[in-house]
Amino acid sequence: MRKRVLVVALVLDATLLVSLFYMLAASPETLRDIRQALFTEIVDSPEVFELSKEAAAKEYGFLSEDEAIVAEYSVRIGEVSNHVTVGLAEGLAAKDVAERAKAIALQYSKNGGEWFDDSDSLVHKIRTVGEGKGRGCCSDHAEVFIALSHVFGLVSREVHHAEHTFNEVYDPISKKWLWIDTQYALMAKDRKGDYLSLLDMMKALNRGERVEYEFFGTKDHIFIRQSPYGHPWYDGKDAFQSIMITMGDNVFSEDRFNRPLAW
Repeated sequence: MRKRVLVVALVLDATLLVSLFYMLAASPETLRDIRQALFTEIVDSPEVFELSKEAAAKEYGFLSEDEAIVAEYSVRIGEVSNHVTVGLAEGLAAKDVAERAKAIALQYSKNGGEWFDDSDSLVHKIRTVGEGKGRGCCSDHAEVFIALSHVFGLVSREVHHAEHTFNEVYDPISKKWLWIDTQYALMAKDRKGDYLSLLDMMKALNRGERVEYEFFGTKDHIFIRQSPYGHPWYDGKDAFQSIMITMGDNVFSEDRFNRPLAW
């Protein structure tokens, strides 16, 4: 038994040494990819929520993709994704960020369904998330939205509350983030009709105010048949007491790093 443990320990030590050698010999670009893939964190500090991506990167280390990897994946996504629909083309032509975000979400969102495996690539998710009656969980939809936002020129990020994962998209005109649930095709407004961020929603619910949900989906989505009010993910303040941000939109770097490890 001791011999077996010793052999296992030696193998693990050798593996660590090889990994260390690889990292020391790696190029700065490779090390950056490793850092982005492995060290994207989730934070819940309220002061981070209202910062632009650039300010969050400077002050809190928000991780972004560079233009080269976005261009690389844009080609790959264009080769495998469905054709650009009329609705998407019209939506992307709109000046309003919210309308463009809705158009991107509706390019693939069908309410979700069977989850993807950990080994499934991001490009595979983009190609298949909208098949049939829809596939993927909330984090899959958020990841796909960030990828397509990179391709179509929007700034987006992944946000969470205690029960669910969403996205926010940045509006440079109002200089604020707008909440969007790309899986279930919802956005949120205040009583004046202005779109809200996740932080805005939490504050409104804590004040006892009603959040006005805007459903923009299709017959495939559950909220065409029922209201989000009464659903524990959207109604009431309990789920919104803990809100978080994933501190990076580096979905391509993560995917590229994870591909060789899929086995």
